[in-house]
Amino acid sequence: VLGKCLRSSDRVDYAKQLFNAVFTSRVRLDKDLGMMLIRKDDKSISTIDDYDQSSLAYFISAMVPSLPISESMQVVSKVEEYQNDSGKRGLVIQLNDCYLEDGIVKPGMYDSIDLPRFFINRSVYEAVKSGKPTVYSKAVDDLILHLSNFDEAVRDRLVAVMSTVFLNSKRLKTRFNVSPRIYGRDGANGKTTFMTLVERAFGERNVKVVSIADLGNDRTMYTAANALIAIDGDSTGKMISEDAAANFKSLTSAELVKIRGLFKNEEQVQTCCMMMALSNTLPSTSDKSAAYLRRLEISRCDYQLTNDPSELGPNSKCTLIELSDEFFDELYSDDAAQYLVEMLLIESQRVRKSGKLPEKPDSMKEILKKFAEDNDSASAFVNELGLEKIAGYSISHVKSLY
Repeated sequence: VLGKCLRSSDRVDYAKQLFNAVFTSRVRLDKDLGMMLIRKDDKSISTIDDYDQSSLAYFISAMVPSLPISESMQVVSKVEEYQNDSGKRGLVIQLNDCYLEDGIVKPGMYDSIDLPRFFINRSVYEAVKSGKPTVYSKAVDDLILHLSNFDEAVRDRLVAVMSTVFLNSKRLKTRFNVSPRIYGRDGANGKTTFMTLVERAFGERNVKVVSIADLGNDRTMYTAANALIAIDGDSTGKMISEDAAANFKSLTSAELVKIRGLFKNEEQVQTCCMMMALSNTLPSTSDKSAAYLRRLEISRCDYQLTNDPSELGPNSKCTLIELSDEFFDELYSDDAAQYLVEMLLIESQRVRKSGKLPEKPDSMKEILKKFAEDNDSASAFVNELGLEKIAGYSISHVKSLY
């Protein structure tokens, strides 16, 4: 049929229609992630890694000899553009044996004209159904408790906040628009180890490394907006601009944003991203609003991941974990990754049903209060000096004190 088209533009347009008809329900092309998602006849979903436009274009031309490579490339580009249209991309998270829609776990495969936005290559439905993980990793529990300063209340809050990654709708993200930040002044706290665990658990396609301070940059924002989890793995004290803070708030609330990727036209993307930061310092920010502060879930870790006091920094203590090769081997095992996903997914269902997170511990409230004061020099000045030394004095005198 394509060979009968007289004009090249007609052939490309007709090929686009044919491939859209097939690809819409069976295949999703993702150039940014370098993969294909394919729905098979039994409705299960498999993936093909290392996808690229050229290979698919050569395949199409081999199947349809009347379509030159250049026109096949146009077809592939148009299909990608069609599938990446915001109206065609929901926020569904597909796993091997269930999927999440509006934060609710449903068994089986997502059976819709559109393929799911995210795919996690893990089977978890039995754990959700029973309310108990199918595997257990003490090393994961110990690491999270370590990062929570060995405070169980902080641990419970941190796990609940991280579980909101599975609350995949605008409605739920607006309600639970939180972002965890684990802060340890001397480093070597195990933050990088935890980041590696998250990447293994959720898959590198879903986890992207970004800098929150750089969210004002189009390329950084594009990466974060298309991620399920965005980790600032080495967050510095660099000033967070008003633009970066505004984009941070949009991401944590699953807002529809207009962004432009490298060599791309501007497009609208429905975000569904959990922002996580791991840092040795707390940043400065131009945004001092309550809306910005409300999103921050800062927990401090005063322990370093060592049992040797000679290796400690000036602000840290040795971890309470008995470290061994077996401990680290377990952290890097697939069971540990599986346990983390199942634990967070089960917790997400509790949070969704209860409609609230565990109470924020006083230690986290104090850190946030100090962070707010450090970023608001006027308030810090009044708190330090006292109103009695300000009220009734001349402006020049108060200014000199300030």
